Amino acid sequence: MVNSRHVDWSEEFDKDIWELTCPSCQGRGYFISKEVCEPCDDVDCDQCEQSEDTPYCEYCEESGIVQPYWNTAWDTEIRNISEDQIQDIHENCNVLVIFNNETNTYWLTLSGCGMDLTPDMCWAWVKCGFSWLPMEWATSINPTYKAYLSQEQFDEVLEAAKYTFQLEIDRCKHGLTRLGVKGEI
Repeated sequence: MVNSRHVDWSEEFDKDIWELTCPSCQGRGYFISKEVCEPCDDVDCDQCEQSEDTPYCEYCEESGIVQPYWNTAWDTEIRNISEDQIQDIHENCNVLVIFNNETNTYWLTLSGCGMDLTPDMCWAWVKCGFSWLPMEWATSINPTYKAYLSQEQFDEVLEAAKYTFQLEIDRCKHGLTRLGVKGEI
């Protein structure tokens, strides 16, 4: 079972418990052009004035901070994850990967609401590097409902769910064998 907990985002944000900087724009609220900045000749300049043509970040609505939509967060127990993985999850499903400064681990929370986002949570879990799913999520998967995932993403979720069930079957068989149950298990 995955550790989860209720979060009052406004209260805990003020206490700096969570790192909610937008991974898409690195907290700027707008995207920096990969072209060389003319005033200072720096490729990754974030000090120069932004122009009217600067594309604003739609992922954080220009605030530079992501907005969780759900008051529950799930601990991945991961201490290191690449910025590319975090950004990929953030931009491709309704889940945020956020760092908890108290536990020093990354947690998942929903960035969307209004429907069953179990497939999105499962895909984010897989993208964090897990080949299995938490059992309570795996048993909730509906093979005909992929939420906002592409078919390819959903296929990854289904494979992880199958692997999860196989692990559980193997664990149960081992337990029955230890208890002396004989015959076909």
